[in-house]
Amino acid sequence: KDPVLSKVKLISEPWDCGGLYQVGSFPNWDVWAEWNGKYRDDVRCFIKGDPGMKSAFATRIAGSADLYNYNKRKPFHSINFVIAHDGFTLNDLVSYNEKHNEENGERSRDGSNDNFSWNCGAEGAAAPEAVRQLRVRQRKNFHLALMVSQGTPMVLMGDEYGRSTEGNNNTYGLDRRMNYFRWDQLEEDAPSADFFRFYSSLIHFRRRSPLLGRADFLTTRDITWHESNWKNDESCFLSFTLHGD
Repeated sequence: KDPVLSKVKLISEPWDCGGLYQVGSFPNWDVWAEWNGKYRDDVRCFIKGDPGMKSAFATRIAGSADLYNYNKRKPFHSINFVIAHDGFTLNDLVSYNEKHNEENGERSRDGSNDNFSWNCGAEGAAAPEAVRQLRVRQRKNFHLALMVSQGTPMVLMGDEYGRSTEGNNNTYGLDRRMNYFRWDQLEEDAPSADFFRFYSSLIHFRRRSPLLGRADFLTTRDITWHESNWKNDESCFLSFTLHGD
């Protein structure tokens, strides 16, 4: 009821180092939004091709009603993200199967081991052209999924042009070039500039579309799933139509 605090956007990261995990059950009073860690994990697993993830992926892009559709909560209380300040960058998510945290001085024991990443066929930046092209497509797939999802999207600085931390998924303590915004890469590297155009165009598309980022959860009148094969664990096809008024 406070005239100032009532207008503040409150967002929780509903887990901690002690093992507490409250995604979807964080005390919220219908006010707090949450980082949706299940969105991150399910989207990563589906797009890298893990079997049996289609239904979970559909639930996440449709607004995670299984987590947030109760009391007066809304789809925008789900902070959807694939990448955050800790963990792999988007570029590294498709370039490394394992973390490479040797520079951190902890014998690579720091940082998460559960990254749900796929290097597309070769570990690290040096890779055949076919692998590099597949990585670009995968980065586009991740960003497209995020931009067409119901909920509030969150992105990480540098993913819009392909910043890499060379497989290090815990760089908070490193005052290194890898942690800076690389204007030179964005402005002088043609593939980075091309990806930036794709990335920013999708953001503009989302902002112009009234069918995305809805204030209420989808009903059967709002969406048609073009799918009759939900129980096939090997199927990675998913298509849907959103309906307006």
